[in-house]
Amino acid sequence: MTLNPTAHLVFGGFDIFLEPVDSQEHTYYVKSLKSAISLAFGLPVPPCLFISDDRSIEPPSPRLLALHRAIAHILFLSGAGEYINEILNDFDKTESRDGTTELGFMVSWRMSGGLRGLKTRKDCDRVS
Repeated sequence: MTLNPTAHLVFGGFDIFLEPVDSQEHTYYVKSLKSAISLAFGLPVPPCLFISDDRSIEPPSPRLLALHRAIAHILFLSGAGEYINEILNDFDKTESRDGTTELGFMVSWRMSGGLRGLKTRKDCDRVS
């Protein structure tokens, strides 16, 4: 599947996903669960057919697109996506100018509990 650089970035970050159009093979709506992304990209867009004109390129796998869509929903609804982004941003900050990483920091972070303590929306609802 070919995407422009911006679409590739938001698709890879699970901020947009493809939802199949009923009874139209390889035809999808481009959607997002985040209102800022939807506004920025004018989503949802009209259905798009993902087949090359000469059919020399295989269309994307419907099963993989369904998995991608499910992950996008899970990350959004659980709030885990934002938490993961924070962790990745912290790791980006530990990278040196020469491209090496602070491996010791990452190992000690993980050994000290790393992802333990991640609260889901369900946990937060119980507190309130």
